[in-house]
Amino acid sequence: MRTVRFLIALLVLLAAVGSARADRVILAPSGRIVAPGDVHGIYQWRTSGFGQFGRLHLGVPKDDLGLELELDRLSGSHSSAETLALQYSIISEAFTNNLAPAVSVGVLDLPNRGLDGRAWYVSLSKTFGLSELQERWMSMLRVHAGYGSHRMGGAYLGVSVRIAGILDLSSELYRRRFSAGARLRVVGPVGIVAQTHDGTTWAGLDVVIIR
Repeated sequence: MRTVRFLIALLVLLAAVGSARADRVILAPSGRIVAPGDVHGIYQWRTSGFGQFGRLHLGVPKDDLGLELELDRLSGSHSSAETLALQYSIISEAFTNNLAPAVSVGVLDLPNRGLDGRAWYVSLSKTFGLSELQERWMSMLRVHAGYGSHRMGGAYLGVSVRIAGILDLSSELYRRRFSAGARLRVVGPVGIVAQTHDGTTWAGLDVVIIR
């Protein structure tokens, strides 16, 4: 337990001074979507007790559409649920030459059969420039904010930072709860991930395939 608390504190400290990929901060949606034709898959399991989680983000392969599909599957000891989410990019940071945040809207659990139910949201993400000194150890700093209906709990806030180009650290305040996560790139598109949220620690692998 002390080790877990230490890791959480470290993530908060790094996030406070200092990015993750475009789809989720940890649980909260970011303002950025997966690029057209790109794929991001993640598979995790609970480090204590029984539980498995898989998520697949698909960038619809049409450059001018700005749509991402998300497929989720969560299984526990007595039940399982599969859901579909959609996210649409209204403004990308590239469109404004990084002067304004990326803005997107979306819906979680479109069929309304998951544990948390259907929810609508708007999300923003802004990438900040770094000084030469910061760039010696940190390659990206991004802040996220948004508002979601129903079980999303209203306003949320997140921060993500990338260290040395291979380690992503993220933290967020979402549904009035704190979450933290890390991803270490090990080889090519494959990374090791660890997250803690809702009083549970998860570990697993993810794969990022860029067109």
